[in-house]
Amino acid sequence: ALPVCFGLAHAHHFAEHMRRLDNKFVAAAQVAFQLLYTSVFGAYATFLLLRTGSAIAVILVHAFCNHQGVPDLSFLQEHSMLHNWRYVILAFYTL
Repeated sequence: ALPVCFGLAHAHHFAEHMRRLDNKFVAAAQVAFQLLYTSVFGAYATFLLLRTGSAIAVILVHAFCNHQGVPDLSFLQEHSMLHNWRYVILAFYTL
């Protein structure tokens, strides 16, 4: 339940997306995707806190993830110069 609460804490971005895009469907899709990956991160953060007992570790990981952002998956598109290397890149992403 807590990871979903962490994800829902980011739902306020819907208004930001609506101002920028003026398309409710696209804004809702972006917020749904953000809810998914922030909930996954919330599960990891909960695990990290329970495993280490350190809030500092969770704060540092959160700061690192905010800095890095969502991985760029444009190499999956056929017109990308890196498309031929997609399996290698995906392997490194999963390490």
